[in-house]
Amino acid sequence: MPFPISDNYWSNTLQFLQDHLNNEDKIIANSEFAEKISNTTAYPSNSNIELSNYQWVVINKGIMNELDYLFLQQVTKKFIPVFANEVFVIFSKTDQISRLDATLVHWQSFVSNMTIQEKIYKRSHTIFHKIKRFLLPLKRIIKLESIKQNLVSVAANPDYSTLSVANIKELMDSRYKSQNAYNMVCLWDDVRAKELTRHIMGAIVPTYDSTILEIGCGSGGSASYIDECKEYIGTDLSEVAISQANTEYSKKPNFKFMAMDAMKLEFEENRFDVVIAREVIEHLPDPIDCLKEAFRVLKSGGMFVVTSPNRDSLHLRVNRMLGYQDFKCSFDHIKEFTFQEAAEMLTDVGFKIKDTKGAFLMPYWGINNVDSSVRHLTDNDAIMVEMLRELGDRVGAEYAFCFIIICIKP
Repeated sequence: MPFPISDNYWSNTLQFLQDHLNNEDKIIANSEFAEKISNTTAYPSNSNIELSNYQWVVINKGIMNELDYLFLQQVTKKFIPVFANEVFVIFSKTDQISRLDATLVHWQSFVSNMTIQEKIYKRSHTIFHKIKRFLLPLKRIIKLESIKQNLVSVAANPDYSTLSVANIKELMDSRYKSQNAYNMVCLWDDVRAKELTRHIMGAIVPTYDSTILEIGCGSGGSASYIDECKEYIGTDLSEVAISQANTEYSKKPNFKFMAMDAMKLEFEENRFDVVIAREVIEHLPDPIDCLKEAFRVLKSGGMFVVTSPNRDSLHLRVNRMLGYQDFKCSFDHIKEFTFQEAAEMLTDVGFKIKDTKGAFLMPYWGINNVDSSVRHLTDNDAIMVEMLRELGDRVGAEYAFCFIIICIKP
C-alpha cells in the first residue's frame, strides 16, 4: 500500500519525523513509512526485537490489538512519547524533544487502549497457566509457549464467525479509519496482490463498453486498474472505506462507490456485464447468498470473477500431513474454501465455469516450526518471490495459495 500522503494524520506524522530524525536513525512503524523514510522496519510479530537498535517507534493506535502487547509495553518503558494525533503516537529516545502533555486527548486514547490490551494479555496469560496445570500431569509433549501465543492472538482478535453483520461492519470501519485495513507488509504480499489483479484484468478486458460491479471493493478495489468503462460501481460493508474510495476516485468519470451488504445487493436483475468478488467470500456469514446475488444482477452472458484463499493449498496439505489442525490465513476470515468447494457452490447457483487460475505456491506458509525459520529469508527475496509466483501460476487453482475462478452466467 503506498503512503497515504493526502491523509492529514499520516502526513503530519511523517512531517514530524522528517523534522526531527537524524540521517542514521532507525524507526519501527507501519511499512508504508518505508516509502518515505529508508531506515524503517515494520512492526514485529512478537516482543523478541532488540529495541536498543532503534531511535523511534511510531504506533498506529487503530491496529494496537494486532500488535504484540509485550512489544508495546517495552516501547512505553524505553521510549518517550513526543507526538500524538488521532491515529499515531510517536515515541523517541532523544531527550531533546519535550515529552507529551499527559492530559492530551490523543495520548489519553493510547493509554486507554493500552489498558485494554493489558487486560486481554493478562486474561490469556491466566488461561494459559490453567491449561498448563491441567496438561503437565498428563506428561504429554506439548509446546506450551505456542499455545500461549495462540491464546493471546485469539483474545486480541475476535472470532468473526460469532459476530453479527453489524459487529463486523463496526470492526471494518475502525480498521479503515486507521488507514491500515490491509497492509502490504512484505514483497511477496505485494506481488501476490498484483498477481490477483493480473488474473482479474486478464479475464475482464476490454472494459471500455462494460458495466462493472465490484463486491467488497474496500477503499477502491480495481478502480485503480480499470482505466475506462461504461460504468463502475464498487460496494463494501464499511462506510468508512466507501467514503475513502469516493474521495480518492472523485475525478474518475463513471466511477462510484456505495455502502452495501454483499449478501443483499440493492440492484435490479440483469444489471451488469461483469461482477468481481476479490477476496470476499471468505469474509461472509452466508457466502452462497452473495453468489446468488451476483448471479441475479449479472446479465446473461456476463462474467463473474471470484478469488479466495485456498483451503487445500499445498501448505495446508503439508500441515495436515504433519498432524496439525487446519488454520486460516487471516483472523478475520469466517470460512475459507477449497477450490472444489468454491467451484461446486458456483455451479450450484447456476454459473458455468469458464477458466481457473492459481496465484502463488507457498509450501511452508504458517506451518509450525517451519514458517518462522523460512519466511524472514524468503518473503522479501525478489528471486524467491518470483519463483513462488511462477509456481503458483503453473500448479493452478487446486494447489496454489489462492484460486481464481472465472464464470459465465448462461
